[in-house]
Amino acid sequence: MISGEICGIYISIITTVVSHFTKILCKADDTYRYVYNSDPTIAYWLDFSKYCFLYFHSVFFQYYIEPFEPNWIYIAVLCEKCDYLFLDEKYHYYTDKEVKHDLCMKYNIQKKSEHSQEDGFFLVNRDAYIISRRTFTHNITDPPVFVKNPFLQISYVHPDMNSSIDIHLPNKYFIENNELLSACFIAKYLKYQELPFDFSMQYKINIMDDDINTITLTADSFIRLLEKGYEIVTIKK
Repeated sequence: MISGEICGIYISIITTVVSHFTKILCKADDTYRYVYNSDPTIAYWLDFSKYCFLYFHSVFFQYYIEPFEPNWIYIAVLCEKCDYLFLDEKYHYYTDKEVKHDLCMKYNIQKKSEHSQEDGFFLVNRDAYIISRRTFTHNITDPPVFVKNPFLQISYVHPDMNSSIDIHLPNKYFIENNELLSACFIAKYLKYQELPFDFSMQYKINIMDDDINTITLTADSFIRLLEKGYEIVTIKK
């Protein structure tokens, strides 16, 4: 009886502590959001502070991070040297004025990607990520059309690795017609995360979608996002 009462007291104390801690976190989050949205300068320095922390974290764990600048184009191609695959990647920074000149922007992007090989892709970061494997078909001045994330789980599997790596894609990747999980996309993702990995064209991507369907991608296939759902595209050799 006594032990039961003591157990009940412990549970009551733990419940109270957790409840108060949750309220404190909620208030702290609300305060942060209020301060963040109150002034663009404050928002900039808060973002910069988080980026500095991420930078030091990436240096310590030896992985790459994307630029702090809001507007950039990323172009990469998978290259092979002495049986070793590596990413030849470049960043191009642009201004808001350049975005208004859609044809000029498309010309610059095509010129920068004209030497890419089969697995090249580029990525434009403005309000969202626009990702294409080979050709740029989006109208830069049009607002991105966000779609629902159709995947519950994505994992990278390689025969030389003892365990898989979960792939977590941010919401700004999920835009209609974006092309995800190509070989170049996967190589970049692995390079920009902290876990050790092996990469070659023998990898597999295991996916479970929101209908509990399981699919497997290889290096000769990728995902194209549709208005509702997705399609698997097989690369013609």
